[in-house]
Amino acid sequence: MPDALAVGIASPATTINAALSCEDLAVGLTETALIAVPLYTVTASDRARTLEVCRSTYAAVA
Repeated sequence: MPDALAVGIASPATTINAALSCEDLAVGLTETALIAVPLYTVTASDRARTLEVCRSTYAAVA
């Protein structure tokens, strides 16, 4: 089981990498599970954009 890390996302404009950087975290995401938690009210527009970014940027590995 990989290590797991939760990181807060301050706004819809904040990327996961920027949130990690703000916390001074250098994490190998191939070896660590990451849970990104929004700390803002998520709108329908935010959900659509987040899904789009996730699908184009990160690949889920089983």
